[in-house]
Amino acid sequence: MSNQTGISTKIWSEGLKKLYLNEETADVHFVFEVNGIKHRVPAHQNILASCSPVFYTMFYGLLKEKGDVKIIDASPKGFMDFLAILYLGQVQITTGNVAELTDLVNKYDIPEGLKVCEQFFLENTATVDLCKHLALAIKFNLKNVREHYKSEIRAKAIEVFKSEGFINCSYVLLHFILRLTKLNCDAIDVFNACMNWAKNDCEQNEFDATDQQNLRNTLGECFYLIPFAAMDVCTFSKIVFTHRLLFTSDEAFDLMAVITTGESSELSKKYIKCEVFDWDVNRLVKCIRRALHHTLIDSVEYTTFSVNKKMLFGGFNIFDYDWPRLPQEILQVTVSITRLNGTKDELLESHQFQSQGDVFAADIKLRNPVVIIPGIKYTICVDFSNNAVVNDRYIVYCYSGSLRPISPAVDDDIGLKFYRHPKSKFDANHSVVSQLYFNHYHT
Repeated sequence: MSNQTGISTKIWSEGLKKLYLNEETADVHFVFEVNGIKHRVPAHQNILASCSPVFYTMFYGLLKEKGDVKIIDASPKGFMDFLAILYLGQVQITTGNVAELTDLVNKYDIPEGLKVCEQFFLENTATVDLCKHLALAIKFNLKNVREHYKSEIRAKAIEVFKSEGFINCSYVLLHFILRLTKLNCDAIDVFNACMNWAKNDCEQNEFDATDQQNLRNTLGECFYLIPFAAMDVCTFSKIVFTHRLLFTSDEAFDLMAVITTGESSELSKKYIKCEVFDWDVNRLVKCIRRALHHTLIDSVEYTTFSVNKKMLFGGFNIFDYDWPRLPQEILQVTVSITRLNGTKDELLESHQFQSQGDVFAADIKLRNPVVIIPGIKYTICVDFSNNAVVNDRYIVYCYSGSLRPISPAVDDDIGLKFYRHPKSKFDANHSVVSQLYFNHYHT
């Protein structure tokens, strides 16, 4: 019986390195023409084919290439850097060559090469390059890079908006950035950034950058992504005064109504329809209401409240219901959240569910967090009326308590007020809702 011993050597890797750009052993050349001058880059068909299915098809497929291969979508230097990944297993990546490298490893289907480029993006997040690199991440569908850069742009929003990368970014990238939520800046910073972008674009295309109608036309649909509805009255008023030709009179009037009352028209909804907010469980602000005593359940229960500053409302908890009779009976419940719009309740979201047993509690998470406007009344309606019998069931009800932050660094000036609903038989302290969940509002 013979023994076999594996010996690890660097012979293969060292030999491969010697073949890099080796004219003597090359059996194919890639040809580039730059300013009328031809450049020939040597390579080896079998090595390229072993690394890339695209090269394999090119050299060994039914329609294989013969002779030199002409390249028109890359530079000689960029292609040599690309070959370095295949021959040397390493390459020096910079902000100057990463775009071309990423394009080539993607075009020739080199997964390991794409990982190298992706690692460069993740490790290089200088503000000056964020927009350019994000555009590449979107183009090549680098999901990890895209999400990482979204977080970087959110955190560094003010710096990013002042960068050359943002001022010169494409319309598509501008639209992408404006759809980001929780930017670490004020709404006025977003407006100023968009104006600077539009002025630069007008100048590049030789339009009059002092003509406000040109600025509006240049921004197109992006104008509706500027968070005017998140501004205070004073800030928006100054914008309308200094940039009045950006708005029609109806737009200015309706946006002011949204800011002051929370009421929106079909026209102003164009400016707020894209506001989709992520819920941050790590920055939860809870309103916990203390249980008082038992009382009979009503067929429809109401909890009406308002806050003193703009917040995101993300959900609530319906406190334990206790019905000792017929514990196996299924209870049907419909929950809706409405906003008082003038004299009518405007439906924001609705949920239906059921429960079976003698004790019940439901944690309701809204599909889309609701922006709560200061001074506007919101109502949580819990409807039991689809059940045959509800008035012989007992519930625990709660009364209003203070906001209790779960995470630190929460403002102490958050105020929550409860009201008696006009259709309720009870006062403001009566409620089947034991907890309300909020996030701070950030544009």
